[in-house]
Amino acid sequence: MIRTLLFDADGVLQHHGPFFDEDWIWPAEQHRELFRRIWAHPKYEGCLEGRGDFTGVCKAVLAESGWSACEADQYLDRWMRRGLEPDAIMLGWVQDLRAAGLACHLATNQEDVKAEFLERELGYDEAFDRLFVSCRLGAAKPERRFFEAVAAALPVPPQEVAFFDDKPENVQAAIDVGFIGRRFTDRESFARDVETLTGVTLAAAQGDPAKVRARLF
Repeated sequence: MIRTLLFDADGVLQHHGPFFDEDWIWPAEQHRELFRRIWAHPKYEGCLEGRGDFTGVCKAVLAESGWSACEADQYLDRWMRRGLEPDAIMLGWVQDLRAAGLACHLATNQEDVKAEFLERELGYDEAFDRLFVSCRLGAAKPERRFFEAVAAALPVPPQEVAFFDDKPENVQAAIDVGFIGRRFTDRESFARDVETLTGVTLAAAQGDPAKVRARLF
């Protein structure tokens, strides 16, 4: 049975929050356009791998739209806090799996400021045994180097590790390195996969998700 699990963050453990759909100073579409410009900025290249200054890129693009440095800090803080919504049920299941004796690690692509937000503000450093983040590994999924770095850091061989991600290309890249890859589509299929791979049955999602979230965060 598999005793070590790797989890992607975005699309698996957390989902888009309301930031890009709500009007705040600007209409929502302007927020979406701003980030399209950030992600297309020449200096954004390498930010996921820890080689770029993500905050600097964001502030430069915001400055072009008339935002001061202080206002830019406030904007980025709101983006992080309103831009994602942790899945309380999935994160609760992670704690159940750890309580059952399984090692649970995060394996995610994030820029440096987002990585620190997940770690310190959302408590992912305590929710998982280890955090494998692209900006700290120097490689981003689906690069082979990302998975090789994770494999080298784990005390078990790749064939004894299951990796869950919502993107097919990331799942295939993990399989190519030797991990057991499973594409995440929904909680129900995830629970079935976990039971097949580990023998652990996850309790059906029940209760108030807000209370579960409060317990975790």
